[in-house]
Amino acid sequence: MNKTKTWKVALIGCGRFGEKRLMSCLSLKDKLELVAICDEDNNKLTKISTKFKLNNISSYLDYKKLFKEQKLDLVIIATPNFLHATIAKTALKNGINVLIEKPIAHTLAAAKILQKLVDKTPDKKNPWIKIGSNHRFIGPLKYLINRVEKKDFGKIYAVQASIGTNANSTQTCWFANKLMSGGGALLDNGFHLVEIATSFLEPIDRVTGQINNYHFTKSSVEDNATAILISKTGQKAVLSSSWTQWGDYLHLELWSEKAQIVVRVGLHNDIQINWCDPAKLEVITEFGNTSSHDQELEYLVNCLSNNKIPLPSFSTMLRTQEIIEAVYSGAKQVKWKKI
Repeated sequence: MNKTKTWKVALIGCGRFGEKRLMSCLSLKDKLELVAICDEDNNKLTKISTKFKLNNISSYLDYKKLFKEQKLDLVIIATPNFLHATIAKTALKNGINVLIEKPIAHTLAAAKILQKLVDKTPDKKNPWIKIGSNHRFIGPLKYLINRVEKKDFGKIYAVQASIGTNANSTQTCWFANKLMSGGGALLDNGFHLVEIATSFLEPIDRVTGQINNYHFTKSSVEDNATAILISKTGQKAVLSSSWTQWGDYLHLELWSEKAQIVVRVGLHNDIQINWCDPAKLEVITEFGNTSSHDQELEYLVNCLSNNKIPLPSFSTMLRTQEIIEAVYSGAKQVKWKKI
């Protein structure tokens, strides 16, 4: 175990999400050495280099050349979704660990190609793929996940949650093109909700949903979606994801044997626990100020230092994408009864 090593990392994709990941790399400069950035758009490379004064960092237009010239421990892929699988596949073949922004890829078929590569390298000596799950490190959610894992609330009955963002700025780029993104609000922020909610429940075996274009009517992907998931034991999750929630916000409610829990992220950042017996209200509001992206990257550094495969596993994230694809399919087939 080598805790003093500085791990070499490169960033591929210098857009909005890439910038967030870059800031996390720079915040962990005592543990990570950012050696290169890459984007096929030279203007983005110049802009981000100037903004963050990356004078000594190599810039690349071609990720293959980057992999050939740099010896890396980790690559962060923050490109459009349709490029995820191709770049990750090349990184794995070069022995490089991979962090990909969610989703895994723009199609389930592309994601399953990566699964085959991961299955060939299942032990800690081989490179791994981690799908971005920074929402697990948001204070109130991190607290809730920890308490659920400890079984503090007893049996979980149901989850209801909503997440949203203002997607005005994404409608003129690849986000709004289904061939490049693979999906809209559900595959975007909804990915976080589905992954976290299903971790609270028994395996999901039935899904349906509703997909809508309320506002961005020229887009080929949905701007609002609701997924209904049922587990083998009858537990339920009702999850809504929106691109028309003009102020970023997340709200989650969980009903269990011992308590009803409310998580609020956005204007409020707290968790309220309404205990059943004895009846009392517990409110937690202090979670620290470290960004979720910084915490996730530090977790990955610790995995590298301790030779551990990071969680959630690739198979868990693949199952998340399978569920989302099933919701898309189910939404087309659902039959409503008129009243």
